[in-house]
Amino acid sequence: MKSGNKKLIEEKVIPALLKIFEDAFSNDPFEKTHLNFSLYRLSILKNSGFNFDTTKIIKTIKDNFISKPHHTGLFCDFLSMFPNDENIVKFLLEFLKSENNIYEWQELKILQTLLKFNVRINRENIKFFLNSAKDTNKHHAVRGFYFLLAGKYGNNRDRELIVDSYDSLSETYTKLAVILAVQELGKASRNDFYSRVKRLESDVKIKQFVDYVKSLRNPIYYLTKEKPKIETYEEFEGPIYE
Repeated sequence: MKSGNKKLIEEKVIPALLKIFEDAFSNDPFEKTHLNFSLYRLSILKNSGFNFDTTKIIKTIKDNFISKPHHTGLFCDFLSMFPNDENIVKFLLEFLKSENNIYEWQELKILQTLLKFNVRINRENIKFFLNSAKDTNKHHAVRGFYFLLAGKYGNNRDRELIVDSYDSLSETYTKLAVILAVQELGKASRNDFYSRVKRLESDVKIKQFVDYVKSLRNPIYYLTKEKPKIETYEEFEGPIYE
C-alpha cells in the first residue's frame, strides 16, 4: 500500500478490508486470521488520515468483546484511536465491573487502554478505581494501573488517598505506580511525599524513579508509542507480488 495511491485505497482497499472484517464474524468457524489481517490494516489506514465509517466496526468489537477475549489487545488498540469517545469508556468500565471480567491479563489491557482517553470520569468510577487499587486479591500489576487511573482522572483528594495507601504496599511495581499516579498532586504535598519515600525506602530503583517523575515537564501516565502509519508499515512489508 503506497500512500500516493489514495484513490485506490479509498475505493478498493478500504471496502475490501471492511468486507473481510465483517466476514470474519459471519463465517463458521470464526476466521480469526481474517480479523487480525483486516482490523490491523484498517487501524493503520485510520491512523494515516483516511476517513471511513467506523461505527459498525466499533459495534462489532463491542458485540464480540466477551466471546473473544483473546482478541482484547487488537480490539483495545483500535478503540484507543478514539480518545474522546465517552461511549467507549463507558463500555470498557461496564465490562470491568461485570462478572465477565475474569482474566487478569484482559483486565490489565483494558486498564492500559483507559489511560489513553481524554474524557471526564465521574465520582462513582473514581471510587471504583480506588477500591480496586486497594483490593489485595488483585494482581499487583492490575492494582498499579487502577492507582494510575485514579491519579489521572481524580482530584487532589483522590491523590491524597493514593498516598495514604503507599505504606501498606509491598510490591515494587505497585509502589512505582503510586509514585507516578500522584505526580499532579499539589506541589507541597507531592514533594513532601516524594521526600519521605526517598528517605525511608532502601530500594535504589524506587529512589531513582522518584527523581525521574520529578524531572518530568508534563504529566505522563503511560509510555507513548506511535501507532503505525502507511509509511512506517511499508518499511516492514515488501511488495505483495515479490
